[in-house]
This record gives sequence, C-alpha cells and structure tokens, in this order.
Amino acid sequence: MLLGNSPDVACFAQQEEEAADAWKAKKKVASDTQGSAPFSSPKRKELSGNWLRATAKAHETVQQHVDPWADKCDWDALPAQRAIRHNYDASTRTWARNEELVKVETTAFASGAMRQCFRLKKKSKFVGGGWEKASNYVAKTYLRCSTLQEANRVTLIDVQVQMTAKKYGEEFNRANPPKKVDIMQCFVLELPDQPHQPFYCCERFLEGYFEKFNSNAGFVNDEHKRNTPHAFSHFSYVHSHGRELVCDIQGVDDLYTDPQLHCIDLTKGSDGNLGLKGFALFFHSHECNSVCRLLGLEPFVKYPQHLLPPPTATTSAAVAHDAPAPGLATPADQNRIRGDAGTGTPEYRKNSTNNTIADNFNTHNQNNNI
Repeated sequence: MLLGNSPDVACFAQQEEEAADAWKAKKKVASDTQGSAPFSSPKRKELSGNWLRATAKAHETVQQHVDPWADKCDWDALPAQRAIRHNYDASTRTWARNEELVKVETTAFASGAMRQCFRLKKKSKFVGGGWEKASNYVAKTYLRCSTLQEANRVTLIDVQVQMTAKKYGEEFNRANPPKKVDIMQCFVLELPDQPHQPFYCCERFLEGYFEKFNSNAGFVNDEHKRNTPHAFSHFSYVHSHGRELVCDIQGVDDLYTDPQLHCIDLTKGSDGNLGLKGFALFFHSHECNSVCRLLGLEPFVKYPQHLLPPPTATTSAAVAHDAPAPGLATPADQNRIRGDAGTGTPEYRKNSTNNTIADNFNTHNQNNNI
C-alpha cells in the first residue's frame, strides 16, 4: 500500500530536513572562516570572484527554469514514498545503498515492447522547497518478465551495463578526443512499501532531440553520420583488449543512455550481449573515421573476401537451410579455412549473413592474436 502521511515518511522527511540544516550550517561556518582569512594573492581573488559569478549565474538559471512536468501530473495529490536507492560502482564492481524520498505517478507515460516508463520526482537532501523543486527522473520497469524476481534481476543487470559503459566513457575522455562523451548516471530504485516491491531503473529526465547512432546488430545511422559515437564504440573494444564493446549508442548530442555491452563472456550483461557475433556485426559496418585515427585506434581489417573459396555443390546442399549470402563462403568452408572443421558455433547459425561475418571475425582474431 502506498504511504501518505505515515509516521515512517514523516520521520524520514524530518531526517532529510535535519541533514539539510546541518549541511547549510557547516557551509556557513566554512564560508565565514574563508571570508575572514586574507587572500594570499590577486590570482586567488580573481578565482574567487569567478567562482562567485558562476555560482550566481547557476542559481539564476535554476530559478528561471520551468519544470516541464509541472502540468503533467498532480504531484501534490500523490503520496510520498520511502525508497531504497542501489548504486553500482563499475570500477569496484560493488553496490551501495541509501534511502530517498520520492513520488511516482501511477500511470505510465510511455511504453515499449519490453518496458514502460513512469515520471518520478526525487527530493534532494541539499535543495529546499516543495516537490515542484524536486528533480525529474524517468523510472523504467519490465513488462514481459515471467516473474517479479526475473524483472528485478534484469533491472539490476541494466544498471550494471550502463554504469560499465559510463566507465568506458570516462576512459575515452581521458584520451582527449575532440568531443567528450558521457553516459547518463542511473541506479536501481526499490519501493519496499509498494505491493510486490518492484525495482525501477532510474535516470534523469533527458530533454532535447534524441538520436540513435548505432545498434547492437550493426546498424549505423546514415542520415546523421557522426564520428564520435562510433569512435567511442571502437575505443571500448580496444581499451578492453577485445573483451567488451559498448554499442547501441543513443541519446541527446553526446550524452548517451540505454547502451548495450557485447562481451566475450555470454553470461555477462543483458540479452543484448551477442558476444563475438556482436563484435563482428559492429566491425562489419564500422568505418574508421578521423576520431579513430586521432586516438590511434587501429582499423579492424576485415577478412579478405577474395581469399574465401566459393561454395561447392556438396557443401551448399549439406547446409541448404543455412545458405550464405551470394558470393560468401559456407560455414563449412570457413571451418576448413580456420583449420577446425566441424567445430562451428551453433549460435552463429541463426542468420546466414551474420554467421559468415562472425566466422570472418573469428578468422581475423586467430590470425592476428587479438
């Protein structure tokens, strides 16, 4: 049952206010102490003045900002709920938790084939005011999981994947590309007082023109071809020594959300992890660009098609259900080229064209020790 003005919520709200008051008092003491100390140099005075002007401008921007969700829901009528936030650290591969106070709308504002999205407001411990000042988030839940436990497990994996992609984004930025990238910070939100205790994958509401640059199956947006998103995917493969590849790059400008992660280990990540097949599909359509070259990313040399023997009558008849695209060798021929006939991987046989691409990728890996 949703909580309204229950003692638990009231107690939690009081703790929030006390924490905010303590933080403000500590900030005032630090400000008074810093103000009484003489500046050591004119440069320090200049930096302090710049900081104050930047702070004032940021405050003015916040005050003038119009909440895009103000008229989307009657937030005052919705009850506040206690929530447990689970944060994933991709560097240490550990989870941390803390409590929050949130309001979630009861009807989804958007739905897809797999998930539905709810508007959510989360109060900050350090920003006063009512719920109209609370931060806007999108809370996503799964629709087609067989059990609640399965839905919660997949939600946890989604956050792990996105935060791992964010770690690769930080490494990409350290390489000093022309344009920096970032992946939306996300977390798992558990509502223990709701029936069945569902998990939500939450991230900030992203405003702007949303674009998809590539997919986890080799798609490339030819209408708006940009260098940075594809170079970032290539970088993640090189930086992980060929073990992982961030793809399905989409978002607003270079702020990305909902990426996928291909891994050598098929037990990792979500259902979007296609393993070696995913690597092959990416490099089949990827063309190294100026950003790839600037970062020193070696081009992935595709296996020369003219060196592959044409399909024979016997092999074509034997694998008629898995015939490759015209001009490409059969899986059996690919196996002979690799010297491991009869050890083809079944999961690459779902699509004949993709299967041959994946076999070429395996050949390239073995020949170049990647």
